Amino acid sequence: MIDRFKYGNKFTTIFLFDALPPTKMLLMQRGPARDIFPNAWTGPGGKIDDGETQSENAPRELGEETSPSLTPELTEFARLIINGDRVVCYFTGVTPFGEPPTSNEGTLHWVPLAEVLEREVVPTTLIVLRQWSARGWSPEPFTVKCTRKPGDLNAPAENVTVSPGLVW
Repeated sequence: MIDRFKYGNKFTTIFLFDALPPTKMLLMQRGPARDIFPNAWTGPGGKIDDGETQSENAPRELGEETSPSLTPELTEFARLIINGDRVVCYFTGVTPFGEPPTSNEGTLHWVPLAEVLEREVVPTTLIVLRQWSARGWSPEPFTVKCTRKPGDLNAPAENVTVSPGLVW
C-alpha cells in the first residue's frame, strides 16, 4: 500500500503535441525502479509544492523532467479529482521539439496519436486521455471525478463522472 500523503494531493501532468493538428504526443514511460506505476506511460509532471499554483508548477516540472529550454505555452485542459481530495491538473501545449530529451524520471517518446490509448497508461490518466481523445484532443476544458479504494493506486476507478469546465 502506498502512503498517498507522502506524495501530496495535487499534481500536474503535461502532454505535448508535435503540431496542430497533432499527429504525435510526447509520452514518458516511467522507469522500472519508480515506486509508483513503474513502466507505466504518462506525461511529464509532478507534485504541486505548497504555495505554488498548478500554472506555476506545470512549466517547472516540464523543465525539470525534459529540458529547461523546452518552454511551450501550456494550457490546462482537464482536472482529475479522485476521492474528492486528490487532484491532477492536466496541461497541453505544442512544441516543435525533435528528438525527445533524456529524463531522470523515465524515457520520453513521441507516440503517434493512434497508439496513445494502446499504451499501458497510468489507470486514472487513461480515463482522462480517453475523454480527451473522444473530444478530438480539443483544449476545451473538462473535469473527471472518480473514486478509488484509498491507498491502492492500482484499484479501478469507480463512479466516474465528467463535466464541462475546470472545477475543484
